[in-house]
Amino acid sequence: SGLAPAIVAGHSLGEVAALAVAGLLTPEDAIELAAERGRLMAEATARAPGGMIAVTGAAARDAAIACGGAAGTIAVAAQNAPEEWVLSGDDAALRAVVASVPCTRLRVAGPWHSPAMAPAAAALRDAVGRWSRYPARVPLVLSTTGELAPELDPIVLVAESLTRPLRWTLALSTLAARQVDTIVTCGPGKVLASLC
Repeated sequence: SGLAPAIVAGHSLGEVAALAVAGLLTPEDAIELAAERGRLMAEATARAPGGMIAVTGAAARDAAIACGGAAGTIAVAAQNAPEEWVLSGDDAALRAVVASVPCTRLRVAGPWHSPAMAPAAAALRDAVGRWSRYPARVPLVLSTTGELAPELDPIVLVAESLTRPLRWTLALSTLAARQVDTIVTCGPGKVLASLC
């Protein structure tokens, strides 16, 4: 394509692609890692079914309050924009929030980026020896912290992100602070492009 990135970041599964673009994994290993990640997440969801909802505007504060009183397990899964939050959890907890604030149920198959994914994260950490790693060619901004990735194992980073909330607003702030003025998004749909 002729494009050479100065810095990369990825949102959720996109972070696996970002690892490959940064040079930490081969494209082939990134595809295999993405498939294994998905398989393990599906297994975790079979044991702890649930989903995700998006809350925007002033309702986000009310949703956080509702999280505290919800029956079941619910967690903040992402802050995609200053006033856009995603909550993840079991169906009972999500129903409690849906009943209390305006929100949108997301079309996802499970409670991603929540404690329910702990078995998937543990299994992925146990499989770290399956993939080779290489030195980064360009910096990577982590979606879970918004900071430049430390020199940690990329597989461990992917495993940790399964149970941690995404802080996409912080990642975008880091890109802006590094004077990034052009962002190229890849993948299906236009959701990510609307957040950049």
